[in-house]
Amino acid sequence: MSLQSDYEFENNHRKIDLYEYLTDDELESVTNIFLEALAREEGITPDIFEIETNILVEQVYFNS
Repeated sequence: MSLQSDYEFENNHRKIDLYEYLTDDELESVTNIFLEALAREEGITPDIFEIETNILVEQVYFNS
């Protein structure tokens, strides 16, 4: 995507960070799934990492 289309996409969607919504067990499960996929597909097993937990939802689902 171009910068313009990225900008338009983000302006037409609401960004929600799911981190605060996850329980400790859910966060651990999601983290393990992501790290297992990374190790399997890329052969990478980092000790330090960051996982973004954002989801973009179309504005049509919200009352503005």
